[in-house]
Amino acid sequence: MAAKGSRGTIRDFPGFNADADAQTLRKAMKGFGTDEKAIVDVLTRRSFAQRQKIIEAFKTAFGRDLVADVKSEVSGTLELVLVALLTAPDKYDAAEMKFALKGAGTDEDILIEVLASRTNRQLQALVRAYKHDYDGSLEDAICSDTDHYFQRMLVALLQGNRDDDGPVDAELVKKDAQVLLEAGEKSWGTDEEKFITVMCLRSFAHLRRVVDEYKSLSKKTLEESIQSEMSGSLERLMMAVVTCAVNTPTYFAERLYKAMKGAGTDERTLLRVLVSRSEIDLVDIQEVFLNKYGGPLSTSIQGEVGGDFRETLLKLCSPYKPLPGGDPGRWRWVDGAGSGTAIELLKDLKSELTGSLERLIVALFLPPPVFLVKQLKKAMKGLGTDEKCLIETLATRSNVEIQQLCQAYEEVVGRSLEDDIVAETAGYFKRVLVSLLTGNRDESPYVDEQVVMEDAQALFEAGEESLGTDESTFLSVLCSRSYPHLRRVFETYTELAGKDIEESIKGETSGSFEDALLAIVRCIRNKPAYFARRLNKALTGLSLDDVTLTRIVVSRCELDLLDIRSEFLHQTGVSLHSAITDAASGDYKRALLELCGSDDAGAQQLASQLPW
Repeated sequence: MAAKGSRGTIRDFPGFNADADAQTLRKAMKGFGTDEKAIVDVLTRRSFAQRQKIIEAFKTAFGRDLVADVKSEVSGTLELVLVALLTAPDKYDAAEMKFALKGAGTDEDILIEVLASRTNRQLQALVRAYKHDYDGSLEDAICSDTDHYFQRMLVALLQGNRDDDGPVDAELVKKDAQVLLEAGEKSWGTDEEKFITVMCLRSFAHLRRVVDEYKSLSKKTLEESIQSEMSGSLERLMMAVVTCAVNTPTYFAERLYKAMKGAGTDERTLLRVLVSRSEIDLVDIQEVFLNKYGGPLSTSIQGEVGGDFRETLLKLCSPYKPLPGGDPGRWRWVDGAGSGTAIELLKDLKSELTGSLERLIVALFLPPPVFLVKQLKKAMKGLGTDEKCLIETLATRSNVEIQQLCQAYEEVVGRSLEDDIVAETAGYFKRVLVSLLTGNRDESPYVDEQVVMEDAQALFEAGEESLGTDESTFLSVLCSRSYPHLRRVFETYTELAGKDIEESIKGETSGSFEDALLAIVRCIRNKPAYFARRLNKALTGLSLDDVTLTRIVVSRCELDLLDIRSEFLHQTGVSLHSAITDAASGDYKRALLELCGSDDAGAQQLASQLPW
């Protein structure tokens, strides 16, 4: 619903089909129950322009109003955010202004945020939308609910007459800085009108220069002078304009932080900022938030809100990353469709190659998410399920990699990866895979020792100290906490239980669920060591497991294969190069060795002979 920008998290969805999306949304809201996840998935991955086309397609196909249907199916904060996504920017701002001005009190912070941060064009559109939707003047409404210089500055901003950004007049910059100095610090009292004139008429580029020039004239910054010369609503409005002029993302990062700081959460501000900036500068806002407050915005959101509302906000924060080459359809040549040089090359290669070598070479041509999709699809095809492949893939990927994998699966296969996993697995094994599939692990580097102790105690009581096993506790802790946090949990657990967490998992769980938990623990402790163990099993069984061998070598060759080689030598006493040489053969062996690189055993032997 926001105006387009280059640093937003939401952009036009590749391969967009309004009719298909309309069908998906209707299915999600038809009959008993509502599939909130399906609604959220569509609306948070489409640009505002695309959502408008979906609204039209929905009405054409079903004769129904999509916004009205959404309102009837969901409620609370989820309803607010979904309706916001479906509402035009000017109309959404008008609705927020109406909310801020209605009733006994006035929400001055909404007035400040909207009027201080919007462009001339956005402000003019807002005035028209308010008049159309509420049959009244926004200026009159503001005047009836505010007073004094705060009212005058709001009205001045509302005119949308700020100078456009362009070449900055250096002489006017010096003049304005001097005017502000004399209107504040050097004046007996404060000439608020001078401040209002400069702040509401000059371009942001000009104001940035004024801020710098003011610093050279005074012992204070312009912000410090405003804080000392003014108070209350006027001070907050002045500060908002200066902050937006200097760095708009900083202003919104501060708004988000304040919305989540303290006892309660200002959910309305949270969703308003995320929705309104999602196609403009939300990437920059998140970078500022991380640097200014020491942790990711997504982590703060996870701790403040819950349910489908949380998932919606997190999706707005997470940029959609299409498959390489833009249109995901161009990668469907792997199923024999499509055209172009890459497809012809692959056809030629497939006609000349067979067996393990063919699979390896084709894998090298695929984008990483598509390659893993092919692996997962094969793992769930037929009567049996390759549970080891599911575990390896989901337990080792980052949040972003998981999200890309889910997107690629739906685009290539045409179905939800979660749906296929649910259909092919059962019990707690299914639950751990689905939990990993959400891609919502905390990825902050910070460790709270109190929470570490609580988690270690919870795992101890869920296993060793319990008559049965509380599998849900293991699943919850191991699938949501950050790697640094869990490493400390494992250390603390050993102190509490007198045994390693892996021993407890082996004693308390079994089968595929046990395998999945052990894989998670081992990846957290040392991911290259986990892959080295997997490679050793693939190379030393009764027959060569070329599928696993190819998958690991191809998927890790640009990430951490050197570390995996080192761990393999440490675990087995044999280099990975030597193990592949002994187990594989022909051109397949030669291709693997090229990817693998040098022989670590030879290098180690040479190093041991050096005199230093």
